[in-house]
Amino acid sequence: MPGSSRELSNIRFFIKDGCLCTFLLLYPDPLCLTPGGANGRRQREALLLHKPLLVVGTPGRLAQFVREGVLLLHTCPILVLDEADQLLGDNFREDLSHVAEHCGRKAVPGRQTVVVSATLSQTVLTKFSKWCPEPEFVTSGGAP
Repeated sequence: MPGSSRELSNIRFFIKDGCLCTFLLLYPDPLCLTPGGANGRRQREALLLHKPLLVVGTPGRLAQFVREGVLLLHTCPILVLDEADQLLGDNFREDLSHVAEHCGRKAVPGRQTVVVSATLSQTVLTKFSKWCPEPEFVTSGGAP
């Protein structure tokens, strides 16, 4: 995914500029970035040390940390799938399934899944029905 590291770093800037101000007082480092290709050992240490409120990463790296027991998602109430149309490719499918199966399994009242993409079609949305059984659609701008 071109530019994904730059986009992930912008999330930290956005959050620190007000989106999670209340949580910043309680969580000194509420965000942990875990992009693939970066130093996994350092990311693992950051997850264990800071216990972040929000974890952003590639499906492969997140699935790796779930398998290792470093990232515990059973009570996580929200799963956000950005660039969803790209996540359906063969290179992401197994890792995405692994993360989705663990995320929110024990969350009360359950997990909310947010599927985001600039190019979502009905065909793509149908493929996400496994993780979004009762979807509600929200569009922005000129989208139908």
